[in-house]
Amino acid sequence: GILFCCKSCSMKFTTRSGLKYHTKEKHTGKPFYICQTCQKKFSHPKYLDRHVIYNHRKSGDKPYTCLVCDKSFAWSVSMKGHMMIHRGEKPYKCSQCDKHFTDTGDLKKHTRTHTGEKPYNCPQCDMSFSVSSSLPAHIRTHTGEKPYSCFQCDQAFAQSSSLTKHTQKHFNSVVRVFDETKSRKDKQLAKHHKKTVKPEQKLKALKKRLKALKALRKK
Repeated sequence: GILFCCKSCSMKFTTRSGLKYHTKEKHTGKPFYICQTCQKKFSHPKYLDRHVIYNHRKSGDKPYTCLVCDKSFAWSVSMKGHMMIHRGEKPYKCSQCDKHFTDTGDLKKHTRTHTGEKPYNCPQCDMSFSVSSSLPAHIRTHTGEKPYSCFQCDQAFAQSSSLTKHTQKHFNSVVRVFDETKSRKDKQLAKHHKKTVKPEQKLKALKKRLKALKALRKK
């Protein structure tokens, strides 16, 4: 087969990409991926992930941390995709409309809005869904499970969106009570102020206004 030779050290590779990664790591002085635990350098994220799994990884570890928002990831490729969000990159374009996406997963979900594909089937009825997250929410309508509980009362809900709407009602009630209390206090204050103003003070204020009006007329 065809071999791709490195011009700097004469090493040979069976693929052009292999030669490309070798050149970046060994001869440009700018390796793309560095292990955060031992500082070992790798030319491709899959090699770094493999190294971390066999040498440093513990169950549940997320060693790759975003420098912008501190979000952590188990895989370097996941962080690489995440960084596109901060950079505003959307390299994946829908073939049927003008929308662009940061990762292939979002593009795939969007494409189903054009194709009508619904690959996630309910095991208890004929319903199917285009997004995997919609299936567990639907299954709760069969099981009766309500994992989302209100922290202010005893009500529980099958959907997180239902809990959000319910919580808003509590918030609106608090705001309404606050507004009503404030309105009562304002009325009481106005009433108190009206009682405490003496007749001579009213007369003095009225004379002051009349004097100001006369001055304006002369102008």
